[in-house]
Amino acid sequence: MANLENRGVLIDTSVLIAHFRSREKKNTDFQKAIKTYKNCYISAITVYEMELGALRAKRSSDLKQILPLLGVLPFGKIEAEQAAKLDKELIEKNIRVGIRDVFIAGTALVHDVDVLTKNVEHFKRIKPVKLSMINVTSSHSSQ
Repeated sequence: MANLENRGVLIDTSVLIAHFRSREKKNTDFQKAIKTYKNCYISAITVYEMELGALRAKRSSDLKQILPLLGVLPFGKIEAEQAAKLDKELIEKNIRVGIRDVFIAGTALVHDVDVLTKNVEHFKRIKPVKLSMINVTSSHSSQ
């Protein structure tokens, strides 16, 4: 297995929400990821989730603060096809996972990156997604 420093990581919405809610931003899982991984990304799905949250709360998006540190991975045809395969397997096993998490998992698999999430319960059910373990402090998520 490659060193974390050489792998890319897809940072899930739950990690970003925890970062923005934290008073001590220097010690968040988001900051740990930025320091640990050579390449940090978010999915276009995460952009959607963060922007929707900002619009519903009638405030400006927090993403502008961190986008210079991240790449944004697209959710296009290839990612959609991978997500469909994952969702089919989950449905056949009667496993319920939010569709946006399936989209993020499909994106991670297509781009061969780990997923850093606080929503471990959902993502650990999606095989073969690789979860990053940077001392994630909670499996709670509002997703």
